[in-house]
Amino acid sequence: MTRQLFFSLFLCTCFSTSGQELKPEAAFPEEVVSWVQKNAQPISSTVPASFREDLSCLEQIIGNHQLVLLGEGTHGTREIFQIKDKIVRYLIDQKGFSTLGIEYDLIDGVYVNRYIQDQTEDLYHALDQQRGWVWNTEELATFIQWLAGNNARGEGVDYYGIDLFELVRSAHSALEYLRKNEVNPTLFSEAWQASFGQSLSFYASDTDSFYTALDEAGLEGNYRLVELMQWIADEFSSIKNGARSDTSDWRFHQQLARTALNRSRHLLQFNYDYIFGTDHWQEQLALFRAFPQKADSLRQYLSKTSDAHLSLTIGPILATVENPFRGRTTYLTELDFQQRRDWSDNIQLAIQRLDLRREIYRKKMTDTDYQHFLQLLGDLDQLLVWYKNAFDQPLERLNYREVGLADNVRFLDSLKNSGTVIWAHNLHVTKVQTNTKSDGDKMGTFLKQVYGDDMLVIGTLIGQGTVQAWDYRGEKRKLGVMQIPQPHAGTMEDLFVEADCTICLLDLRQIPKDGVVADWFGTEQSFRSVGNFYNPDEPEDFFIKDVIPDHFDVLVFIRETNRAVPTEAVRERYFKE
Repeated sequence: MTRQLFFSLFLCTCFSTSGQELKPEAAFPEEVVSWVQKNAQPISSTVPASFREDLSCLEQIIGNHQLVLLGEGTHGTREIFQIKDKIVRYLIDQKGFSTLGIEYDLIDGVYVNRYIQDQTEDLYHALDQQRGWVWNTEELATFIQWLAGNNARGEGVDYYGIDLFELVRSAHSALEYLRKNEVNPTLFSEAWQASFGQSLSFYASDTDSFYTALDEAGLEGNYRLVELMQWIADEFSSIKNGARSDTSDWRFHQQLARTALNRSRHLLQFNYDYIFGTDHWQEQLALFRAFPQKADSLRQYLSKTSDAHLSLTIGPILATVENPFRGRTTYLTELDFQQRRDWSDNIQLAIQRLDLRREIYRKKMTDTDYQHFLQLLGDLDQLLVWYKNAFDQPLERLNYREVGLADNVRFLDSLKNSGTVIWAHNLHVTKVQTNTKSDGDKMGTFLKQVYGDDMLVIGTLIGQGTVQAWDYRGEKRKLGVMQIPQPHAGTMEDLFVEADCTICLLDLRQIPKDGVVADWFGTEQSFRSVGNFYNPDEPEDFFIKDVIPDHFDVLVFIRETNRAVPTEAVRERYFKE
């Protein structure tokens, strides 16, 4: 279960007083609209079959990238699924991509993959095996049929899930693999019963019973679950060199074990947040984003002091935390207790040293710079306090669903393939955490740390139309079809409309380095984000305000959209009167 919270965004229209009538000022600088008109690549339609003719512009945009994250601004829009189908077809047909990962469970992707490889699985049965309704659509069915036909022509493509909700089934499969390779799971079974009692078998088919038992076990039970999943993951190291199955089979089941482990951490994180809450997330996010520049300033001040002692004590810390997201991971996983304490002590000693030698240092820098130096050391100390909080409360600051998604993507990319494309929501593929409390760091945030500029992120936005999503009006939640209104004035979607785009693709990496266009895109702007739920009575709740090029390299915009078409199974399950 994931909670998503969005800031409400209210935009007002400003008016000039020239002439006798009040006229609304332009929502955007003229230069910005003109730049989008000039640089947006038109796409004739979302129809996937015309991918070769319509997407020739992708040749230069994709370049040599071997990892493409393909986002979507809603989970229930027909045209978004079609345009993503179209782009993936291009990547496979024209760029040789051979691995696709989609945002449903790793263990469930095998059903679709069997259909793609040899049609031994029924297509609609395979689709219906994945969790929920999001991907169980006719648009996905059409896409998967194309993949099967493509493979039949000898262009091999593998299809995987990347999500981690199916903890019990993933752990079952991994444990059964261990059993077949003569790893005795008796100790695991005894530990499971000690944690959850004789009444709940690990092999129970009723997963609802498992989650009920987990809730009743409280935080202690959650911690025990993490330990049990860690045991399964660790046991794979004992059979790595002697596995009777082939290496690919071993690697897949090992990844299922890792997926179950990350899901257990995600459950613990959610329950911990639910009980204790989180504080200061906005301040933390602001400091994390600003710290690379602060680290550069600290180095400059250290060099001005000509104090070798300060440089020796503070320099190694800066070398680790200058990228604060990567630094936090290092702090949590590589430093022992004494090293963490030494870091904090060294910063406090540096502040004391500045106080004791202030007259000497003030001769080397202005009073303003001296005070700034002290403040920066205080910021560094605060950063470590939050690192320590993340260690003492290890799952409060890291979203382990996003960690698990990123881990599964890295697994897919490590397989023998010629390119990996990932199909997920915009808020999973984004390169940086958004300005919301909702989920912490994102899958794309973690992958960016690993792949850097070798990774390409494409986001997808819509103008207006209908969407299939959980209707959050009233007390009873149900899957429904709702209207998405035209974009608010001043939003990114409104800019595309103002630039007269119907369906288009815009490469944000081509934004000028300076000038009016650079300034507009370099400041926070709003864009719409709808996940698997929506409230049409509160459309303003589904906008995020942030620096958009920080999140995406490329944007696809579709002005008019319709709800995704559910399969018969979904219609029977959710829409039958």
